[in-house]
Amino acid sequence: MVKTVRDGADIELSGASEISGDILSTGSIFLATSKPVAGSLHANDAIAISSTSAISGTVKAVGDVTISNSAILYEELHANGDIAITGFSSLLGGLRGRSELMVSNLNTSVEHGDFLAMGSIALQSWISAAITNQIVAGVALSPASAGQINTSLYVEPVPLLPVDQDDSHSDDYNPLCDPLQIVSEVQQLDSQFSDTLPELVRASTDIYHFSESQGQVLVGSPAFDLQPLTLEFLEAERTIYALDTLSFGASSTLRIDGNIALYVRGDTLFTGASVLHITEGSSLTLISSGKVDMTAGLNIIDDEGNTPQGINADGYPVLAIYSGYQSQDITDYGVRFHGGVEDAYAAIYAPEAHVEVGAALRLRGAFVGKTIQLTGDGHLLFDQALAHIEPGGGDTTPVPPRFVFEGWF
Repeated sequence: MVKTVRDGADIELSGASEISGDILSTGSIFLATSKPVAGSLHANDAIAISSTSAISGTVKAVGDVTISNSAILYEELHANGDIAITGFSSLLGGLRGRSELMVSNLNTSVEHGDFLAMGSIALQSWISAAITNQIVAGVALSPASAGQINTSLYVEPVPLLPVDQDDSHSDDYNPLCDPLQIVSEVQQLDSQFSDTLPELVRASTDIYHFSESQGQVLVGSPAFDLQPLTLEFLEAERTIYALDTLSFGASSTLRIDGNIALYVRGDTLFTGASVLHITEGSSLTLISSGKVDMTAGLNIIDDEGNTPQGINADGYPVLAIYSGYQSQDITDYGVRFHGGVEDAYAAIYAPEAHVEVGAALRLRGAFVGKTIQLTGDGHLLFDQALAHIEPGGGDTTPVPPRFVFEGWF
């Protein structure tokens, strides 16, 4: 699901990325993608469809609706404003409006559903003959009392959500988009480490292994052992490894065995056919002050060579990223999944960082970003199971799940 939170915030969808889920806008929706929408559209202002998209759910607008291309609507279209259909469209669920309703394209096909409007209805004559159900203009506010179909023609607006107020001394303090105050949390975590942290950089066919008690080289040289520390993060004590930078490339492998929490002060980079191997029942929680870049051939696999799925038996997501990075401009991405990564599950919490997903990647999970940009043929699929998660690295009695994306969905 995609939803805006600020009053008047528009949603514009274009390109070749598929959309799975509802689109809720506190402003207008501009739909220009040729890919199908597996969900409903609901806008507090206008909806403009200028594409050949097929929409499986209802279309509802507090304002006007215009369709100027050969879209397919499988369910009803509702509008408080005018409805104008000038494109070669297929209307499979009927139209209901509180103002004027106009269908002017001779090639528009109508299969079933009522055409109801409080204002006038203007249809091509053959369209009227093709509709087997009701065509009623001047519908009263209480249709049932007029002997017509008992239905409401009013579209309720998308509820507004309070926007961030990060001043804890304010009477309306409400950090909706960042309930964890993650920048402060990451800075507090960083302050518990020494000024100098080690770098973990591997290449070639090296294999580095993290267990819950030790990090060590399994294949390659030189030896590089790490010990975790027990520290507080997000109001709980966790076992956390700490690095200055993390870089894997050229077919090297990072193997995760257990519920591992890893803090990286600088940047995290996976490139060049590198492998992130998360063993059965394990998870990786990556906490970052710098950028996280998972690109150019990275494979994220389990013991069978498949994509690790969702949440493990301990209730941790197989991959979670908590980013305290603060993007400086729209091209300054704090988290990137791009290039050779084809399929991944992740919970990404980066409210102050721009997030980019691209190049045919199907990224499933739950996501918070300053912005989230899909490029190439990238796909985002929201997994409700990842909407309430707890970071890994906890003790034997994990804090009950509370979470990060609660206000969004």
